[in-house]
Amino acid sequence: MKKNKALLSALTLALITPVIVLPAQVDATTPTFDDVPKTHPYYKEINAMAATGIIKGNNSKFNPTANVTRAQAASFTLRAANSYNLRIFDSHNIGITDIAPQSEHSKGLQMLVNALLLIPKNNKIEPNKPLTRGEMALLLEHTFNLTFSKEHPLTDVSPRYTEAVSALYEAGITTGNNGKFNENEPVSRQHFALFMSRAIEYFNNYPKRDYITVNDSYRDANNIILHWARYTPKAGSEHRLNPDSWKSLSTRQFYAFTLPAILKENPDLYITGINGHILLNNKNWTNSKTKGLFAQIQIYVDDNNADFYFDPYEKNSFETIKRTIAETFPEKVDKQVILTEIENKYNEIKASGSKENNISTIMLDKSTEITHGLYNMDAKIPQHHYYIKIRF
Repeated sequence: MKKNKALLSALTLALITPVIVLPAQVDATTPTFDDVPKTHPYYKEINAMAATGIIKGNNSKFNPTANVTRAQAASFTLRAANSYNLRIFDSHNIGITDIAPQSEHSKGLQMLVNALLLIPKNNKIEPNKPLTRGEMALLLEHTFNLTFSKEHPLTDVSPRYTEAVSALYEAGITTGNNGKFNENEPVSRQHFALFMSRAIEYFNNYPKRDYITVNDSYRDANNIILHWARYTPKAGSEHRLNPDSWKSLSTRQFYAFTLPAILKENPDLYITGINGHILLNNKNWTNSKTKGLFAQIQIYVDDNNADFYFDPYEKNSFETIKRTIAETFPEKVDKQVILTEIENKYNEIKASGSKENNISTIMLDKSTEITHGLYNMDAKIPQHHYYIKIRF
């Protein structure tokens, strides 16, 4: 279950709070759209969103009751990201065939696909298909870093949308209708504007920072995605992950699927971070050989590289590494050959009881290089950890 965001700040670190404020006043005498008069129940929210340039109409009309399409919702979201420094997901083209690259909605749709919020079928995204309430919940949860402390009480939400709806419900963005969320129902343009307006207001109430450190202890993988993929790294910072790595399908696969599954299956694990990598720690890991720091699993993976550091004596640490390789490495890589190689040497070192550095490099083929083995951090203080570096 996700922790409340207010509990996640490290007291010794400076907080960065982006300016995310909707216009405080909307001109009451001049409605932006002819079909959204001052008497419209969402006049204030729609006009405010229009004033920021997030939503747009056509020929002075907003068409508030029409369904918002996937393409329109994607563009609204991209404009919000640009307006409020929420550059969460990369929008490079990954082969969607039913949206022209020059289309005004292309970048927004690619962003949602890259973020794994919309799943293409046969490289098609169906841009004119109405956005569902469930898809909207995913979009707002990820875009505005919404979290929750307890599950929603609504009765009709499927597992795919449970966390997102819980986050929206706790934030007051949605209350449901007669105890239901109606996840498969389409969202109207007026309600999408309303929900996004509420999300921005809620998001603005929380401090944000663009790094993660060894002082943090997260159980929420989504917070790692949002903290690490939003900002451009600053010079001299060792705790920011370059958002260019988000272009990697392996990176997105790890943070969106493998890492949440690992955390769900291992309730004692939590996330910290150092040097642009994440660390998985366990409150029960007290192995004196590691003196604390490397009683952890350190992971970095993208489409061409992988780096792992872990304590070879802690239970399940190597299993987590193998799972990451199996689930995230690209298809061009012979994952089974890699797994066999690293497991053979790992077992050899464990069986020998070696306390000395035992690092070796091999070329599995013309493109795959593996460097791995036992490594001593400090000759004076035994701090052995296992190191695996893979280049492919």
